[in-house]
Amino acid sequence: MKRFLNLDSLGGRQCREYLVEEADKMVQRYAPEYYREIEPPLIDRMIVGSKNDTLSAGKMRSDHEGRAYYMVTYPHDPDYEYMHAGFSVRVYFWTDNGVAFWLEGGAGWGLVGISESWMYNDPEYILHYKWVAPRKPRAEKVIDYRNLD
Repeated sequence: MKRFLNLDSLGGRQCREYLVEEADKMVQRYAPEYYREIEPPLIDRMIVGSKNDTLSAGKMRSDHEGRAYYMVTYPHDPDYEYMHAGFSVRVYFWTDNGVAFWLEGGAGWGLVGISESWMYNDPEYILHYKWVAPRKPRAEKVIDYRNLD
């Protein structure tokens, strides 16, 4: 059984190593096709319900108002593929116990409760990836207002 770990009690480097190692495990387990090693993952700390928290919705806000969490975000190459969310995959961890609670794929789909043993051991729970071509920039239109007649 995994022990709980308050991530705020760790030093910055140790916390980052823990988050990346655990996020790698979760991505390899639930979304292996989304795993990218383009750049090191980005790590952000948020508080549920804070003005910077644009992710928490109703149930999460009512159940966890004021609780801190980390987001470990794996970048993707927008010149190679289109990801609706702007990243390859993101894993969320509670700060007070180090438990991963949500995994979100760049296509916009995700899984909640990913640290539950029944879910972790069930091979049915996998996010599948489908490649989407990168979006081409729109061609700039030039309107000649002198010749509108």
